[in-house]
Amino acid sequence: MEVVCPVCGGRATGRVGSGQYYCWDCCVEFSAGRRGVQVYRVEEDGSLVHLRPEEVRELTGVRRSGDHPPRT
Repeated sequence: MEVVCPVCGGRATGRVGSGQYYCWDCCVEFSAGRRGVQVYRVEEDGSLVHLRPEEVRELTGVRRSGDHPPRT
């Protein structure tokens, strides 16, 4: 089964756990379950930070337009 990233629509995804996936295109981890799709940013130390829906919408707009967020 091919899993599509809910953030960028990319197909470069891989399973990292039971019901958990990583997108190599936009570097987020996501899971789908009874509570819907949950998206996480992966920190440098490997920890996961849950993204609120408005943060996911911001990423979706940036990634799909082909622009990249400014570096800080």
